[in-house]
Amino acid sequence: MPGKKPPSSLTAGLSCLIIVAMALITAFILMMTGRDNPMVLVPAKPWKSETPVTSRPPIKSSSTQKVPTSATKTEETTRKPRNVCESPECIALAHQLHNWKNPSIDPCQNFYEYTCGKFNEHSLPSFSRLSRKGKLMHTMLNKFLAKNETSNSISENSMRLFYLKCKGFWNPKTFQKLLIEMWREVTALFRDLGSWPYLDENWDDSKLDLNDAITRMANYGLPTFGLFRLYTAENYTVIVRASTMMNAGNSTGEVFKAVLKLNGIDADEQLLEDDLKLVRELEKDISNMSSESDGVASLSELQAAVPSIDFEKVIRHFINSSIDDEMWSKVKENVMVLKFPLFFNQTRNEVLNDFSFPALRVLVQHYFDRGNLQIASELVDDIKGHLINTFENSTWLHPETKKNAIRKVEMMKKIIGYPEEYDAPGTLDKVYESLNFSSSDSYFQLNLKNFKFNMQLTLTLNPMSSFLKMTKTDILEANAFHLRSRNWLGINIALLDDPFFDSTYPKYAQIAGVGAIIGHEIGHGFDPNGRERDENGKENDWWTPEDSAEYDRRAQCLIDQYDEFDDPDFGKNLNGSITIGEIVADLIGVDVAWKTYKSLDMSAEPSIIGFENYSLDKLFYQLKALNWCGTGAEYDLEDQLKFVHPTESFRINGIFSNMKSFAETFNCPVGSPMNPEKKCELF
Repeated sequence: MPGKKPPSSLTAGLSCLIIVAMALITAFILMMTGRDNPMVLVPAKPWKSETPVTSRPPIKSSSTQKVPTSATKTEETTRKPRNVCESPECIALAHQLHNWKNPSIDPCQNFYEYTCGKFNEHSLPSFSRLSRKGKLMHTMLNKFLAKNETSNSISENSMRLFYLKCKGFWNPKTFQKLLIEMWREVTALFRDLGSWPYLDENWDDSKLDLNDAITRMANYGLPTFGLFRLYTAENYTVIVRASTMMNAGNSTGEVFKAVLKLNGIDADEQLLEDDLKLVRELEKDISNMSSESDGVASLSELQAAVPSIDFEKVIRHFINSSIDDEMWSKVKENVMVLKFPLFFNQTRNEVLNDFSFPALRVLVQHYFDRGNLQIASELVDDIKGHLINTFENSTWLHPETKKNAIRKVEMMKKIIGYPEEYDAPGTLDKVYESLNFSSSDSYFQLNLKNFKFNMQLTLTLNPMSSFLKMTKTDILEANAFHLRSRNWLGINIALLDDPFFDSTYPKYAQIAGVGAIIGHEIGHGFDPNGRERDENGKENDWWTPEDSAEYDRRAQCLIDQYDEFDDPDFGKNLNGSITIGEIVADLIGVDVAWKTYKSLDMSAEPSIIGFENYSLDKLFYQLKALNWCGTGAEYDLEDQLKFVHPTESFRINGIFSNMKSFAETFNCPVGSPMNPEKKCELF
């Protein structure tokens, strides 16, 4: 600042620390105003669904489509009705089966190419069935939020208000005005946190109360405090870890300059740059420290290691300054300190997706056939039953191991679409009452409220927070998950809609499309990592030594098979040790889905158009393979070797080649690629 003497070394040091904190707050602001959120900032490119999603017309037989003339009346009345599924969803499914197939390929040589060979001719580059559905989900949500409506739901109204404020913020006509208003709010926040030497000509470094400044940040729900950060986990747990320092580059400097300019301060650019340089050097020093975890410590151990910061006070305000003593005692006992480089030795990252749950419920209520949820729930039970039968009939598992495996399947909790506890009207709104959004709030204020709300949500110990925190995926994606630490099975709603699943689909199509995915996720409970946990998700060795050794031998067969697999994109350069968990889950999933399908009477099920006289057994495998049809490798070999999922071609050719039922269904000769002499079997 021209005309002012340079700050003292102490002032410079404190200023640097404050800049670190401000830089991280700025990172939050930049993240908040960034364009990475597909839900609210940049509406997805219009994406037309192949089929309607708001109505489910009944299945019609062809005999009802035309009134017979007198000349054909006798013939029509004696002819059996054509039992064909003619819903829009079934028609779209028939389209995929016909158009993606390459009939010139021998299915015993390359079933992936046989089923998916012409997928590229009918799909946009880099889009699979799964990614298409994800885009459609976001598009539907954007359309819903864009409606200028109000409802009786607090969560819906809060979500829509947030969307409209955000949309208004990025409106080119009002952007500059709202941006200036936001910088004023940022300035007020800076002053409330304890000011800043650049903003206060009367700055007195001796009056700086670092604990007070950090506590004020905690009151705002801001988890980052310059050199450490907090985040919440389940079971009343607060975790203290190293702060992930942002790159305090040009964008941060420009933000600071904008704030100063708004306050009529002509900053000394060299002084500002020197301070930012100190921040960058500090960031570099921290990032260069070892990132290996050195275990965990208690709150008292942390306080002893860093007595200058009142961590108990900060954490209590971070959760809720009015928290009662009983809850605080639970939290205090469960504060987990990851030993990070600066205080101890650890660095990690976490991202919370705001409003994912209300968005999920909106889509279920307004766009989805709720019958799909019930059918899927029943299908989960059927799949679990056949996996239990698999364990019971295993020729090598000892009785005690069988008993433990069966108990784990029986006790596996299922979450279909979203936790049932939040299906009742008004239940979800009770959770969001404390959010307290107001139409008079600015976009910035809404973000601060929302940020604090989400940080506190996990400590309520409700199924929603656990579900959102632990899926590790965008819940609007067409996906499913198995949570090892809880022994939970979850299925996202996008997976329970066409093209994967529909209430109008014949049973065999439902089982092949989603049943195998359900089996896959249940199978993760018995992959090399999942098998180390019991029915409660706790680490527990429930295998006999003999069974454990035999399991490893059989898993090694699958590892070797993937290592030797000749992939069309990568050749024989794959690593089965990395993907073994997914390979095991794939094999279990297809196996139990097939057994479920074969256990049911399909004689009354409608045909799919064009497959009226086709073998249902063959159709089952083709329907299953559709999920992995893709446009080819999107990554190079170096990246592929880092992925835990096997290639699309292996998920069809490799897995199916281990199925005796596949070879029998397609009459593949022994020794052909899809019927090798050596097969890998698990249970």
